[in-house]
Amino acid sequence: MNKENAKDSALRALSLFLLVASLAGLVWGWSVYKKTADIAPTTTMTVSAEGKVTVKPDLAIINFSVVTQGNDPKNVQKINDGKMGAVVQYLKDSNIEEKDIKTTSYNLSPQYDYSWCNLSSDSRIYCPPKISGYILTQGVEVKLRDLSKSGEIIGNLPGKGANEISSINFTIDDMDIPRIEARKEAIEKANNKAEMMAKAAGVKLGKIANISEGSSYTPYSPYATKSVDAYGLGSGEASPIQVGSNDITVNVSITYQIK
Repeated sequence: MNKENAKDSALRALSLFLLVASLAGLVWGWSVYKKTADIAPTTTMTVSAEGKVTVKPDLAIINFSVVTQGNDPKNVQKINDGKMGAVVQYLKDSNIEEKDIKTTSYNLSPQYDYSWCNLSSDSRIYCPPKISGYILTQGVEVKLRDLSKSGEIIGNLPGKGANEISSINFTIDDMDIPRIEARKEAIEKANNKAEMMAKAAGVKLGKIANISEGSSYTPYSPYATKSVDAYGLGSGEASPIQVGSNDITVNVSITYQIK
């Protein structure tokens, strides 16, 4: 076979290969198009619903502080630490476990006096503030699991040395249990709503395409941030604390395919 015949044979082979590859590509493209054309566009319907569970709290969270003022920072710290020690001991004697008593803040800061400087003579004179004393504020968070003691604890804290009670919040220790109930209620409402809408529209529900959830929680807090004197506490009497109830709300949004 001469060189020209060999060249012609190679060209014919290459042309045949390209033809076969082109045909294969056309067949594959047609099959993809056919499959896509056979799939009808999916129509969906989205509904939302809310489930709410009202439960009685089983945990009280009390925030209070011991505040001490004085001229000597070391003495202020010593006095404040002694008061706090007495308060913590009272809490432990009231059968509150150590793991439920937590220090949340410890702030020792100077107090400044600006009144000594008289600028009437020459306003250009710089008058640095003078330290007139120090104030130490130590904050504590207490978890009270026996809610029947909440009034007693609040009423006795000032007499033990706590001179600022910030708040008391009644909450749920394990939020998962009521949240599961609220979620179940929300999903049932959404399903019923979707079935009624589908029936009214003359369509049938298909599979669930998407589901999402949002939740909220409304704690009960009867005690605002105020000083002890504003309440007249410290006599050792139980404070009239009302536990109330808590709302756990779950919102669901469900998207259904419709036939």
